[in-house]
Amino acid sequence: MNRIFLILLSLVSAPVVSARDIQSFINDQLRAYPEMRLIDIYKSCFQDYMGAEHMVTDRKAVEEYLDEEIGTSNVADMQPWYYEPCGIKGRYVRVSIRAIKENLISKEVLFDAFMRSANAVKLPSVKSWKRNWKKIVRTIDKMEIGLPNYEEDRQLIDSILSEGKYAISHSQEYKDAYHPHYRIIERTIFENELRPMIEKSKTENIMKEINYREMKFNPFNLLGREWMLLSAGNEQDGCNTMTISWGHMGSLWGNNDPTVVVYIRPSRYTKTFVDREEYFTLCVMDESFKSQMAYLGSVSGRDEDKITKAGLTRVFADNSIYFAEAKMVIICRKMYASELQESGFMSQETIARNYPEKDFHTMYVGKIEKILARDGEYLRK
Repeated sequence: MNRIFLILLSLVSAPVVSARDIQSFINDQLRAYPEMRLIDIYKSCFQDYMGAEHMVTDRKAVEEYLDEEIGTSNVADMQPWYYEPCGIKGRYVRVSIRAIKENLISKEVLFDAFMRSANAVKLPSVKSWKRNWKKIVRTIDKMEIGLPNYEEDRQLIDSILSEGKYAISHSQEYKDAYHPHYRIIERTIFENELRPMIEKSKTENIMKEINYREMKFNPFNLLGREWMLLSAGNEQDGCNTMTISWGHMGSLWGNNDPTVVVYIRPSRYTKTFVDREEYFTLCVMDESFKSQMAYLGSVSGRDEDKITKAGLTRVFADNSIYFAEAKMVIICRKMYASELQESGFMSQETIARNYPEKDFHTMYVGKIEKILARDGEYLRK
């Protein structure tokens, strides 16, 4: 009871928000979500001020909606974060459904925290929120940031507030770009309960190094059907990735060193990075990333930031680049590189079918230096 009273007391008192606080919040939001509109800024701010009580009408219906959202959402489309603060003061926290889908917390834990967050506090008046929003929007006006559909959004918000309402959905542009799937949790509940769970699970769910001799998988399926992401680069000079389905794994040279062989056409932007760097990596992704992998294999990193658009999180470690979302990462040191020669082909049909422009692949042999895996899927049992 005392805890609920403290939550109630802290949330009923309206926070003092300065113009500097507002400007800092807006700039951070635009850096993170450049496609957002005024109604998306408004939504984050009213969530911070009003909480989530407006979303809770019938407990069963709320739980069914959460179940549906978990079932239909794709983790590969979501933003990489598990949680982020709402609004300017961060009195509430958005907890992503990604945390459930990646088994960091259970659905029951998030649902219970959401219901308690909604029911444990007294909803501030719409009138008081309206006063706060006027101060926020005046600061936004002075910033002259050129948000799309600004006047249209502002009129819509004014119309809703004039009717004594305040809730609004994200813009379609925001939904299309960022696929928001989250629940609003009161900050004290989040900090004391959910955050420790998420951070503990993240630590337990990190990739572990495995011995290549203990691995068990079908290389024909791994490359030919599941595909891999071939990546190279570093944080200072940049990086790139491409999808591959051709390659080999086996032993070569030295003490039967574990090796991989990959092939890159001269036109591929990733080749610039593989040629420049000493190391490259191969990432095995979950089946849910299939559409992103098709995109990464068909769009050039010269033209756009395709890694960010695919929703992947760069990890710069072990002398190279790989992705936090990978199920398995194979880190390789280049041992040999050579362009395939036309004179080496036994059949002209192979050339006609695969190289009508005579753009022969360069073959790269890499010694496997380390293998990281998230679970035991690829290990002998």
